[in-house]
Amino acid sequence: MAVLVEGLSAVARRDAIDERYEGGWDGFVSDVPNGMLRVRSNLHQTYA
Repeated sequence: MAVLVEGLSAVARRDAIDERYEGGWDGFVSDVPNGMLRVRSNLHQTYA
């Protein structure tokens, strides 16, 4: 599967966020700068 990544962005699987990110999904969403979050199936991308 190809993933287009432009500028400054991060792509992560939801299960990895839940398991490894401090605060889990809620912590991840609250830490996203400028609220730019794209969710597609089990992949999530943030933009800065």
